Formats: sequence, C-alpha cells, structure tokens
Amino acid sequence: MIDVGRVCTKTAGRENGNICLVIENIDDIFAIVAGPSVKKKRCNVKHLSQLPRKLLVSKGASQADASRILAEAGLVEGLEVKSPKKEEKKAPKKPVKKAEKTKAVKTSKKPATKKALPTKK
Repeated sequence: MIDVGRVCTKTAGRENGNICLVIENIDDIFAIVAGPSVKKKRCNVKHLSQLPRKLLVSKGASQADASRILAEAGLVEGLEVKSPKKEEKKAPKKPVKKAEKTKAVKTSKKPATKKALPTKK
C-alpha cells in the first residue's frame, strides 16, 4: 500500500519513466496517480517505483493540482507554475482550402423524345 502524496515513477506502459503523484489508494493493489505527463487514472502498485519524497496533497486532487504540486516542489522541469484559474484553450483556426470549381462542359445533345408504341388493333 502506498501513501497518498508519495512521489513515484511509472515503470510500465507508455508512460514509463514519467514522474507522478499518488492521489488516492483504492486497495492494496491499485492506486490513483496523476502528474504532468501522466493521466489521472488507476494504476497497479507493481507498476510504480516509489521515490523517497512525499508531498502534501488532498485526497482525490485533480491532475492539474498534482502537476502544480510537483512543479512547485521542483521535481518536474520545464513547467510553469500558474495560478489555479481555469484557462480556456483556443485552438488556432486552420485556413480552409476552397475546392476549385470545375467548369461544366455543355453538350449539344438534345433530350431523347419518347416514341409512340404501336397499338394492337
């Protein structure tokens, strides 16, 4: 069982080698972890390597809180510590490519006329 607030590194999966923070303990096998490059999710304790550092974090904190706490502690490089205000991210608008209009080729064909069917007498 890992304590809440324990700093760990992931040792398995695509997030291998990334630093994370234990947010909540589910049981002896699983814990919820989060970090700047680790999504907040359930993780097997066997896939975590505990570091000798423990930080104060509230149980069930968000991923943004975990990232901010790790950055303030100086454990993560290259992250700016920002105020906890929610910032709206606006994606830059991509220019829309207009399809070139093709010129319609006029044909001089006359519409087909219906021929009268012969009637039986």
